[in-house]
Amino acid sequence: LGGTIGRFAAQVQSSGAGGFFWIAVDLANLPPPLSAVMAGDDFNFQAWFRDNNPGSTSNFTDGVEIGFL
Repeated sequence: LGGTIGRFAAQVQSSGAGGFFWIAVDLANLPPPLSAVMAGDDFNFQAWFRDNNPGSTSNFTDGVEIGFL
């Protein structure tokens, strides 16, 4: 990992049995140390999750890069 990393800790979610979740992201109020999104910025997002299959474990989703116009 490198660069500036922000963590959306206030938006902790549970996917439930369906395995799906989403959060609303306020692009003008990102978690520190990130600043507001500006035109031309590229941000990378990834979810950290815990699983219980077959034992308790922790992992990350594939990342996605979003370019803001």
